[in-house]
Amino acid sequence: MQLTAFTGIWGISFLIAWFAAIMNWAWEKHFVWTAVRPVTLGYAILMCIVLAGGGLRLLLAQPNRKNLRAAVVSFPKDMFDPGEVTHIVEGRIDQEQRGAMAEKFTHLHDWFLERTTREARAGAQLVAWPEQSLLVYKENERAFLERAQRLASDEGIYLALGIAAIRVGAKRPVENKIVLRDPSGKIVFSYLKSRPAQPEAAIMVRGDDRLPIVATPQGRMGSAICFEADFPEFVRQIGRGHADLWIVPAKDWEAIKRIHFEMAVFRAIENGSSMLRATSSGFSGAVDAWGRVLSLTDHFSGTRALVSQIPLSSVHTLYAYVGDVFAWLCVGGFLIGMVRAIRTGR
Repeated sequence: MQLTAFTGIWGISFLIAWFAAIMNWAWEKHFVWTAVRPVTLGYAILMCIVLAGGGLRLLLAQPNRKNLRAAVVSFPKDMFDPGEVTHIVEGRIDQEQRGAMAEKFTHLHDWFLERTTREARAGAQLVAWPEQSLLVYKENERAFLERAQRLASDEGIYLALGIAAIRVGAKRPVENKIVLRDPSGKIVFSYLKSRPAQPEAAIMVRGDDRLPIVATPQGRMGSAICFEADFPEFVRQIGRGHADLWIVPAKDWEAIKRIHFEMAVFRAIENGSSMLRATSSGFSGAVDAWGRVLSLTDHFSGTRALVSQIPLSSVHTLYAYVGDVFAWLCVGGFLIGMVRAIRTGR
């Protein structure tokens, strides 16, 4: 996995594809050792170097003396009827339904604030909410943010709010955002999701493609939202901005929960930054800059909070600066090989 700090995931893909090609070639040679020895030994030596190098990188990783106690408060499981949240986020609510939703919204807001207070008083210095956890009508957003401001300042915590601000009747009815408040209650950043998943594309107000990375007394903090972490070239902003911690509010579903979390772990290694992934309907987890999972909870297990000590660390990685150069070199090598094969008639 440590190879991704240098080549991105393309280095791992290359090793897997090359192994398959070598096995096919060896089979064509009937696995005659004298014929296949040079290539197979070369591959074995390369794999030993990669594995030993990864182990050495972990061994030499400096323990960080600055840690942040962080907590994730997840979305309540049974507060809304099946499909109801989707109906709300899409803005398909008439005046009568708005009145019926008022009590649920109030309950949801109180639920998050009460559990955030509980985690803060248990020692959390940062509390994060998953993507679109806080459902609020756009005209009521300011009033709620004032409540969040008071909580953050009263408890002296960083508070990362995953918000879905609903603009009923608008062509694009939802603002999918993260708002980070500091222990004084001030807004550190407010970021609109820029890369929507396909179902969101038609209903979401898009951001400006610039991920927030802000210096704080604790370290440099940044963020991306859920699906955005699937784009290595997009979230390289985190590595280039030397974020010590990036907060990733997310919303998954059971079929993809594991693979989506594991994909995010590779983004942490690529960018050399600790990550707090706050997820509803999936895995929430804390990961350090070397991809080591520090804590993990599953929304479907009934656990509604994750607590972890996260090292605030930024590790310079080659991939954050050179990007997909290795992948393009592979493409170039493939094209050169094709041309040579055509010219020689092989």
